[in-house]
Amino acid sequence: MHSQDTDPQVIKEEIDLVSQQTNSHTIVLNDKGWDSRVYSVNNGEFFFKFPRSEKIRNRYTQEIAALDIAKRLHIVHVPEILWHDPSNHFFGYRGVPGVVLNDHLRSLSKREKVQVGESIGHFLTLFHTQTFPGLRVKTIDDEISQLHEWYQPAIPVLRQAYTKGEYNNLDTLVQETWPAQMKALGRVAALCHGDLHLDNMLLTPDGALGIIDFGDVAEYDQSKDFIDFEDPAIEAAALAVYGDHERLREKIAVRKKVIQIISLTYNIKKKRAASVQKWLELIRQNL
Repeated sequence: MHSQDTDPQVIKEEIDLVSQQTNSHTIVLNDKGWDSRVYSVNNGEFFFKFPRSEKIRNRYTQEIAALDIAKRLHIVHVPEILWHDPSNHFFGYRGVPGVVLNDHLRSLSKREKVQVGESIGHFLTLFHTQTFPGLRVKTIDDEISQLHEWYQPAIPVLRQAYTKGEYNNLDTLVQETWPAQMKALGRVAALCHGDLHLDNMLLTPDGALGIIDFGDVAEYDQSKDFIDFEDPAIEAAALAVYGDHERLREKIAVRKKVIQIISLTYNIKKKRAASVQKWLELIRQNL
């Protein structure tokens, strides 16, 4: 896993570049992202992304292609690309105005949550049928490999937090049970956002839905985009529009458990103690 530390000289050079592109000096770095450094310009009017690694730089072409497709569907608001370095060392875009859905969730009525879910369902119904040249493909074996890769750094924390019996049960789930279930349930290929959770959705001033951060776009099993909504009303409404069925729900259920392991390791790497405890308790419920 790549370093999350950024050389101050690199930050200065990137801020200078953004200033040159936008003629603005109101530039703020958000250095929390796992894959990219993100600079906000003019209090969120524009954003610039710079990759943390060569792998992510190569993915920017895919993110831009996915944003172009999403924009042409005219179902949800998405960022509008305005600047793009031909070598993918950065790209810049107009942001989606609005409030982050996760921050606003408690103030929504059930009906408003249903409307959000329905918008997601309509969007995914069409987005999942699209493709573009060079699209990354993530097979079930790739998903299992990712699970095992992210599980390894969490093992010391899990051993310390759980009893020996709890840890052994979890190890069997991660190494054997969940991979076997994913393989048995099969795969329906779809162009997926890949990281569709409530922090990557916004409500615009007119009440419409916006979706951001398409950096993990790839061909996955269709269930990938339904695993992290957290709110039951939003999830149920999205599935009702998309086409709810038992096998899809089974796929979602097992991948929700997998994402808990990935989220745990992410927060361990970010040194977020409170979040680590939260995910340890959620994972323990699987045991």
